[in-house]
Amino acid sequence: MDMILAEVNEVNANLLMVRFSEPNESFENKKFIPVFGSISMVKTMVAYKNRIYIADTICSFLRQRAHAKSAYPTIITTLIHNIEKLKQGKLFELALYIANNQHRIELISPSETSRFYNHYKNIIEPILVFCKNSEEMEAMAEKNIQRTN
Repeated sequence: MDMILAEVNEVNANLLMVRFSEPNESFENKKFIPVFGSISMVKTMVAYKNRIYIADTICSFLRQRAHAKSAYPTIITTLIHNIEKLKQGKLFELALYIANNQHRIELISPSETSRFYNHYKNIIEPILVFCKNSEEMEAMAEKNIQRTN
């Protein structure tokens, strides 16, 4: 499962032109930005963008569920608090926390008849799969960088 992807064009030894896309987006309309340094800098940027995307998307989902399922306010509040705190840390730690709490997130998921179900299936579930596979995070980071020249 891919999250944030990076496309890299090497200009010279110290300059890369990079553009990013979120899940289910193409690179077509994305602008290249200059990155001074090596491919490891791009890996760091992909990890950062993944961390922000995952935390913001999951927290937004949880806030929506707080309105829809008021039966679990403590669970939702705790998840949001901890995810917001982990958003400032490492991607692996955030992914591991989400993976370890997947059962709580699934507990508050919308039913198949809900108008929010498609969002859950198409956006939230892929994030949960990505986080569950967090042990393979380093390999995924390398795979998510596409070099073009």
